[in-house]
Amino acid sequence: MNEYAEEFGVMQRIKFNTSVSRIVRNEDGKRWDVWIGDGSELMTCDRLIVATGMTSKPIIPNVPSQKSTSKIFHTKELGTHHDYVTSPAVKNVTVYGAGKSAIDAIYSLVTNGKHVNWVVRKGGGGVPLLIAGAGGEKASDDFPTSRLFSKLNPNLHTDDWWHWALHSGKNFLGQWLQWKYWERATNSMQSNGEYTKSENLAKLAPNIVDHG
Repeated sequence: MNEYAEEFGVMQRIKFNTSVSRIVRNEDGKRWDVWIGDGSELMTCDRLIVATGMTSKPIIPNVPSQKSTSKIFHTKELGTHHDYVTSPAVKNVTVYGAGKSAIDAIYSLVTNGKHVNWVVRKGGGGVPLLIAGAGGEKASDDFPTSRLFSKLNPNLHTDDWWHWALHSGKNFLGQWLQWKYWERATNSMQSNGEYTKSENLAKLAPNIVDHG
């Protein structure tokens, strides 16, 4: 990572061990003013990305554990406890939560022969869409990361013909094609997830809301 940053000139643009004390919109209404440290240094930028890791701090629910001898830990610590949870001494594991880290943990546990109980609250966003890998040499994420697929997603930094045709709202045919594509893609992904295969899988099916 350090070598990459050095080679492409990223390292010289990084301010290490620095805090941001204030952020406001510049008076021109377009740029951002960012005050560094104690506020004595001002930085003005065209684009501002907040990447402070606000969701990286583990949140563990209040689980009564006074009478329990079972280990309770966050998936962030799964690597530390991997040898323990995959050992023959552990038969059953309960995973609380529906995030992507929960899915990773469940996959690891199931492939190691553990019986998993998955606890997901009824409200909220539910479980992320599950997509099985495609057969052969093609991966299920090959198309979503292709250049063609990028045309189907609106982008604030593009203003080409594709944007006008599909995302501007000024082209009825483009809007209709976009809606039909995502309708078919949604149906395909739900079918690929095999949610009708069992009663438990059916509980994980996402609630699709058509805003068209």
